[in-house]
Amino acid sequence: HSAAVDRYAPSGTRSSLTALSTIRFRLAASTDGGGNVLFGGGSYTSSVAVVEKYSLGGVKSTLTDLSVERGGFAAATDGKGNVFFGGGSGDGSGNYLAIVDQYTPGGVRSTLPSLSIPRDYLAAATDGGGNVLFGGGGNGGNGHVAAVDKYVLDNRVTLPILIGAQYKFEEHSVERTAMSGEIT
Repeated sequence: HSAAVDRYAPSGTRSSLTALSTIRFRLAASTDGGGNVLFGGGSYTSSVAVVEKYSLGGVKSTLTDLSVERGGFAAATDGKGNVFFGGGSGDGSGNYLAIVDQYTPGGVRSTLPSLSIPRDYLAAATDGGGNVLFGGGGNGGNGHVAAVDKYVLDNRVTLPILIGAQYKFEEHSVERTAMSGEIT
């Protein structure tokens, strides 16, 4: 476990930046619309809610905390440069979380509509339209989560359950993904 922050130049040269405020793992990170990197949350001996921003010049600053301390969550950036932090666990009670916090490129935090299912160890990505998607994960008693939540203009849209199934199509075995409904 470490608080180190390393930056790699396009040439592959590594440089060390000012360390994070505390040693932690299970944190999430994404780049905002201005090219700044935001590191949020995480845990070591307990979960934290701190969000630290590193500018293009490598200068560290601290933003408003996440709405709740957590680790095991995911982050992605939408087409407008807003960073989304979603899901996780470890809010002091050990509960799985559905909370989604958004940071504007100016560093202002707001809390968006919750994920459809509380979970940790999920994935996040941005689609070609600049929308943020959170998918998969787990939540203890309910096991693995197959839900995908899409954020369009700060509003959550729950997509069909992500499942894989075998189908016969023109005498070929193919995979069908319920998220898109397409046979590939």
